[in-house]
Amino acid sequence: MNFTFFSQPAAEKESTAPAITSSSGVSNSRTPQDSLLRTEVSPKKYSSILIPVDFTEESMRAFTYAMPLIEKFSSKVILLHVIDPRLYAPELPYDSVQDLLPIEDARQSLRATAETMLKPEQLEKTLVIVGRPFSAIVDVAERQHVDLIILTSHCDTGWNHFFFGSQAETITRYAPCPVLIVPKM
Repeated sequence: MNFTFFSQPAAEKESTAPAITSSSGVSNSRTPQDSLLRTEVSPKKYSSILIPVDFTEESMRAFTYAMPLIEKFSSKVILLHVIDPRLYAPELPYDSVQDLLPIEDARQSLRATAETMLKPEQLEKTLVIVGRPFSAIVDVAERQHVDLIILTSHCDTGWNHFFFGSQAETITRYAPCPVLIVPKM
C-alpha cells in the first residue's frame, strides 16, 4: 500500500484550531486536521484471469463481468472446465470412470466458447480437468499464477451441487488470488 499525507495549502487554511506546540516549546502551525493519513490502493493489473465454466447460460454470465476487466488490463484468459467423475458414476471407483467421461466433448465445447466469447489475443489457454471443481479451480489458479478468478455462484446443471452453499466461499477462502463471484440472476 502507498501512504500519502494530505495537507491543505497554507493560503487556504481557515482553521481556528490552536497550534500544536512540541515539548521543546517550538510551535507548529499545523493542526491535526491539516495532515490526514490516507491509504491509496493502487489498482491491481489483472494480467491473467481464470474463468471456470460448465457451459450453462448461468456460467456464461461470468463473461459479462470479465470482459471490461479483460479489455481494460489487456488480460489473458484461461478457460477451465472441470469434469467431476462423481456426477457420472458415484458408485464406481475413480479409475474405472475415466472412460465414461466426456473429456473430448468438453474440450470442443471449451474451444467453441473461447471462439464465441473472446478475441484470439485474449485467450491464453483452455483446460479440461477431471477432479473436484473446488480443488481443480484453486490448483489451476496456483499453478498458472492467475491474478483473478471470475465465477458464477450458481449453475443450473453440472456443478449445481458444487456451487450451492459454501463452495464458492471455499474457493474464495483458498484461492491464491482475488475471486469475483457473479450472483445468480
